[in-house]
Amino acid sequence: MLGLLILSLLYMMQGILLGFFEMSISQLLIQNGAKFVDLGFLSMISYPYAVKFLVAPILDSFYLKRFGRRKSYVVPLQYFYAILCFVLAWKLEDYIENLQISQIFYWGLMSMVIIVIQDVAVDGWVTKLLTKDYYSYGSAAQTMDILGSVLSYNLFIPLNSVSFCNDYLFSEKRESPLLSVGNFWLINGILTIGVTLFIHIWIEEKETEDESQVTFGNVVSVMKLFYNNPNLKKLSVICLTQFMIYIPIEIIFTNLLITNLLEKLKWIIKDFLGISCRNNCKYLNNTISFGSAGFNLYRENMPKEY
Repeated sequence: MLGLLILSLLYMMQGILLGFFEMSISQLLIQNGAKFVDLGFLSMISYPYAVKFLVAPILDSFYLKRFGRRKSYVVPLQYFYAILCFVLAWKLEDYIENLQISQIFYWGLMSMVIIVIQDVAVDGWVTKLLTKDYYSYGSAAQTMDILGSVLSYNLFIPLNSVSFCNDYLFSEKRESPLLSVGNFWLINGILTIGVTLFIHIWIEEKETEDESQVTFGNVVSVMKLFYNNPNLKKLSVICLTQFMIYIPIEIIFTNLLITNLLEKLKWIIKDFLGISCRNNCKYLNNTISFGSAGFNLYRENMPKEY
């Protein structure tokens, strides 16, 4: 069970980075006047995930035997990632406010490369950290990256909003949010250091005799046979093209919704979440119902500006 906890924490930290640089960063930049071309440029931060398969042969072939095949990469990369978290805590908020897109891209790309290599190592570490009876729980641990995305997007964005915090969290009006960008990355860095120290000191990785005989040439030859599989080639084409149609529409629609419609629909969102609409309650004499057939919105008393 300790191995399952370690895996869950490692995958969660991956999700925190992905959630921030794939979702939260676009909203923060839009609030400061960024253009869609800037967001398109920043989308390349996630490109290292497309070449993950190139990393695996290196990780399987070159490592410190006394430290462990996967631990040789996980621990140093986690320490390096923690340092990057502290740098982001210091600089990233200024980069966002001043729309320094290139700086955000460089630091974000560097962090993503580290997480990609760490992800490959952690995936291979599942069979070592878990016993045979718990192998099936490895897939469950991988879903913890969703929790990380929730923390860095669904939770962070409201807590980073001054208006949200003043309306629902603070007893008195304040000019700063509950959780700033700097504090968010500072907490993430401290969490990363804590988990990495625990893995470094108390978690051991034992190598089997079969693994010790693996060479770089063996790994490459196996991969060559794997990628010559005709069914895999077809699957690769499907995986590369399946998102091309709707992903651009989804991303653009989300950002347009945030910039142009969110304030106008604010009273709907508040009522849907069960939050008291102090400013708009006089207009809501009728109900908003959400059901299997959709939702029915009665507009008789809605103000004209909506």
